[in-house]
Amino acid sequence: MRTLTIISLLVITIAATAHKCDSSNVITTDINRDVYMAQIYPIIENDYYGFINEKGEVIVAPKYKMPTSWGMGVIVDNGIAYDYDGHAVTSLLEYNVVAKSKYFYVCYEKYEETHAWFFVREDGTRLTKFMYSECRTSRDGKRAIVKSASHQYILIDLVTEKKTALNMPYYIQAYSNDKMLVTQTDQLEWSWTSGVSYAIYDISGQPIIGFEQGLKWDWRYAPYEWNMPDRWIDSEGMILYRDLDTGMYGYYNEVGVKTIEPKYKYAYPFMDGRAVVAISDDQFGTIDVNGSVITPTVHDKIKSYSSGMAPINVNGKWGYIDVNGKVVIEPKYDYAGYYDGNIAYVERDGKAYYINKEDLIVWEHEAPDRWFIINTYDVHTYDYVTTMKIKW
Repeated sequence: MRTLTIISLLVITIAATAHKCDSSNVITTDINRDVYMAQIYPIIENDYYGFINEKGEVIVAPKYKMPTSWGMGVIVDNGIAYDYDGHAVTSLLEYNVVAKSKYFYVCYEKYEETHAWFFVREDGTRLTKFMYSECRTSRDGKRAIVKSASHQYILIDLVTEKKTALNMPYYIQAYSNDKMLVTQTDQLEWSWTSGVSYAIYDISGQPIIGFEQGLKWDWRYAPYEWNMPDRWIDSEGMILYRDLDTGMYGYYNEVGVKTIEPKYKYAYPFMDGRAVVAISDDQFGTIDVNGSVITPTVHDKIKSYSSGMAPINVNGKWGYIDVNGKVVIEPKYDYAGYYDGNIAYVERDGKAYYINKEDLIVWEHEAPDRWFIINTYDVHTYDYVTTMKIKW
């Protein structure tokens, strides 16, 4: 079997491409998939996608052309939601489905020359009456921040359906852990611009790190992936920033106190209580939320943690360390992806595999295709600064 070509997902954000309506002017929506993703893994045969479980057993035979999202017993393929048996979810056939959350489906349709987002229950009834030009969900999938046609930001509790207007005069670019990353320019203008000020606000609209504290955006050294600004606010509540005077990276804590001074050339957001940092192009290590060293900065490369494991490079070969910095899979692979649950994608000697945390092969792909895996399966991708500065 061979894996297939790159698919645009948000891996965190999911970029929806309509097949039931005109796909021009598509607005992306932020869905934090990793919270409620099923532990299934994509394979391909004759240009059709299927899925295996972590034991390598085929649970969905290859039958889909483009799986945009999966989880909670549903696969979304080109705007149609299917169950794992391949049957369309009939209650949703009238909608263009983007993603399945724990509590709802996110759908969209053409509205005034653009796409608008709304939420739908499993029975096909709309959870929200109105459509929104933006949609950003919390990590637990219980809440969402949307923007109304009047450009009012609204917080929606997707369990109780309570709606709260947010008093936010700025542009919300990310929402995570009850924090918002905001800018004074809109999203279309700021992404590839240097020198844009940004701030972190709490959900009540109070600044945690205000604009006056001097956080500046510089896309050339951006601590994010271009379509995933929500990852600026990581799972531990820590906030990665770059000091533009020195060019070095440090961290604020969740209440806006600078707890780790900017002293790293490269840095990642925290994951599993650990962050990968580097003092040079080939001196990587890991720290905890207090800034204490877990793994000394002596390694050639380390990617970010995911599911308790981090890929590590020694003398050009990749292996894995655990959260205590212990090498648990010796460096022997030509490429090592991130663990999603118990499975990671690796390449060795021109072949590609899924391996488990015991380094046992659970699936052999027909040919390597890391672009497909990185963009479709690697739901914990944290190659922020390093992918822009250092090619793995």
